[in-house]
Amino acid sequence: MRFRTGAAGPADLAALKRWSETSPAHLEAYDRMSRAWIALGAVAEELSSANSVARYARTAPSAASPGEAAVTRRALIGGALAASVAGVALSVHPPFGFWPSWSEFAADYRTATGEQRQITIDDIGIDMNTRTSIALRPAAGVVRRIELIAGEAALSSPAEDVLTVEAGNGRVVAAGARFNLRHDGGQVRVACLDGDVRVECGGDARVLGPGRQVLYSEHGVGQAVAVDTNAVTAWQGGLVIFRSTPISDVVEEINRYRPGRVILTNKDLGRRQLSARFRIAEMDQVVGQIEQVFGVRATMLPGGIVLLG
Repeated sequence: MRFRTGAAGPADLAALKRWSETSPAHLEAYDRMSRAWIALGAVAEELSSANSVARYARTAPSAASPGEAAVTRRALIGGALAASVAGVALSVHPPFGFWPSWSEFAADYRTATGEQRQITIDDIGIDMNTRTSIALRPAAGVVRRIELIAGEAALSSPAEDVLTVEAGNGRVVAAGARFNLRHDGGQVRVACLDGDVRVECGGDARVLGPGRQVLYSEHGVGQAVAVDTNAVTAWQGGLVIFRSTPISDVVEEINRYRPGRVILTNKDLGRRQLSARFRIAEMDQVVGQIEQVFGVRATMLPGGIVLLG
């Protein structure tokens, strides 16, 4: 947790490395527990939020013994573990994306970390990027309605039929068009590549032409802006392009394509910007590039965990 919040210093890192090098059994234990600790730690934080405390207060006894007065981290993690057995908290809100949510498990098509896939459904062409889940929502026996549960996809709709793609709390309606749709973090980004698409969210709507992009969320639909379609679809050619991108966003992009987790331990670094292009198959090189350009250090830990700061 100290590394994750940026509070750890050189002494913490040195102590962790000494302990890890003491015995092969330590490395094996750390490999197992780093994943569990990060996952359960995130759930514990969620359970300790104001809403969770309020829910607990409504169901808690009116009085507590002195030993029950404080809700400790150990108790929170114990509660998270119990929730995981019940299949509730950890399936609905998977921390750090370490495993798919329940809705993603129920998808008709799903790609794993780093995987890309092309599918065709009733003349609808779909290119699926990494960690993408799609569910079919047929109407009258014909699939013309699709849900992008999570991830990113480029879709081509036939001119003779209207295709509706639901994502988050909105949807995209298109006929004879190509568009790129990305759904993550509660936000949906729609970029029109060819033809026209209609983006609907709540009571608002935007019509996008080629080279226009819009972002929508629970807060509504943003203004349409111009976008470089080659950069938007670079992932289809196996590339990822950063253009004056904050390092915090770069790290999130890295984590989409590789197992494990890159964790920023320096908040100031997260605000710096990077412009570069990399092959998706070589995403680990991005970390090395950040080290060289910004004079920082990456520490590799078991389980694919990388501390960058």
